[in-house]
Amino acid sequence: MEENFVITAIKRVVMVGKDEYTERMTSFEHDLKWNEIIFHFSGHATVYFDELILETRANTIRFLPCGEHARYDVM
Repeated sequence: MEENFVITAIKRVVMVGKDEYTERMTSFEHDLKWNEIIFHFSGHATVYFDELILETRANTIRFLPCGEHARYDVM
């Protein structure tokens, strides 16, 4: 992942609550068209992104870079 970058546009903002998904695991597209910055305002999630395992809790921010990825699952 490129470590030096500048965000020049925000394409959309999405608010997702802890009860948004009824399934225990949700898989997302493996080809992200844009960078994602996700703010978790409540709840807990385990994110499997390529080889990374990310634990998120309330008041955490997650950044996912655009491009093709082997895995993007949220539990």
